[in-house]
Amino acid sequence: MKSAVYIMTDSISKSSYDNLELEYLKQLGITIHICLYCKKEEYSTFNATNNPEYLGSDFDIIHSYNKFEKYIKRFSNDSVFIFNVWLSPSIWYTLAKHKCNYIVIGPRTGHPIAHDLSNDSWSIPRYLPQKSIIHRIVELIPHPYLFIQLSLSKLLNLKRDKLNKLSISDIANKYPPKYVLVDTQYDKDYFLPEFLKNKNLVYVPSVDYNKYLHQIINSPKESAEFILYVHSGILFNMRGFADRDRLLSVFSNNDIRKKYMQNLEDLFDKMENYFNLPIIIAAHPNVNFEGYTFGNRKIIYGNTCELVQKCFMYIGPASTAASFAVLFNKRLLIIYCNAEKESDDLRFHEYYEPLLQELQIPGGNLDDHNFMENPWNYSPFISEHVRNSYIDKYLCEPTSDHQKTYGEYLRDLIEYI
Repeated sequence: MKSAVYIMTDSISKSSYDNLELEYLKQLGITIHICLYCKKEEYSTFNATNNPEYLGSDFDIIHSYNKFEKYIKRFSNDSVFIFNVWLSPSIWYTLAKHKCNYIVIGPRTGHPIAHDLSNDSWSIPRYLPQKSIIHRIVELIPHPYLFIQLSLSKLLNLKRDKLNKLSISDIANKYPPKYVLVDTQYDKDYFLPEFLKNKNLVYVPSVDYNKYLHQIINSPKESAEFILYVHSGILFNMRGFADRDRLLSVFSNNDIRKKYMQNLEDLFDKMENYFNLPIIIAAHPNVNFEGYTFGNRKIIYGNTCELVQKCFMYIGPASTAASFAVLFNKRLLIIYCNAEKESDDLRFHEYYEPLLQELQIPGGNLDDHNFMENPWNYSPFISEHVRNSYIDKYLCEPTSDHQKTYGEYLRDLIEYI
């Protein structure tokens, strides 16, 4: 039976583990190995959110290029290496050098993003083709942390100059991946690097569509007895991500955050009284609420897809989780505040506006008196035409099998190689 080696540079949460369907592949007899390739100082941060027990014994942490080269020599020629597109050039080079079979997972957005901003946010700096030093400096000026990181890396690793002269595009063209996984044509057109667009693309279901498939297969539909508020992590920091502050800058102002939370509780009270249904909070498993209880309402962690299936209505900020409301055909209310709309961090322009436009819904401003007087008028069902268009564009490519799970696609590809 084949072996699949997942190379990761980021946190391996239980959610990530499940999204990759590794347990399903193991049950089929495919041997799964996980390699976390990161610097020693980074692992303590990653490990803060992880429970390695569910990863099993085939979990290795590699801190250097030389150790990684020794690591891949352990595997047979028919093993398959799988990794995200933004992996460092040295890893691409090493896999190509040893003529390994590899599958690249492309960027997976799962929702609309403003095109004028998204290209920059996805391309700095790890999977850009090699460019001039001046060009790189210009690109990295708005990102001081990455600029310092890259500069120090260049100074401390001069011995790798021969690797740095090869861009990822050069490597991928000379030693192409067996397959490049991408969710939809939208992701391919706007987010997949140009040098991968002519490779052997395979369209797979998005993360949220895949969860939806498993939910409808495994769980019967139940009556809607609550309204769901989905917390996306914009108001509170996520545990274990100290080096990547998840708190939206506008909410670092305590007065703004306090006003937002008060308006949110007022909204909850109005909706509960009007519909005679309780509000339940769906929360990310790693969010730190700092003792906040949303007015002593019930908080459920890490089960958003099932909760959306069972709820009467979805309320939340712009988030990929809104896709569940579309898929399960729920009433949908996207909320925001003036501070977000006017903020320099551009989140409203990048995420809210495209989402509201695509779903053809008004959204609700918590600082708008008219909205707060009759919020139920701002939470329509999505029309069937809009729903189908949204699914085809962002969640599951029309030409792909809409009943085939991500794990089933991986099973077929791994066995075919």
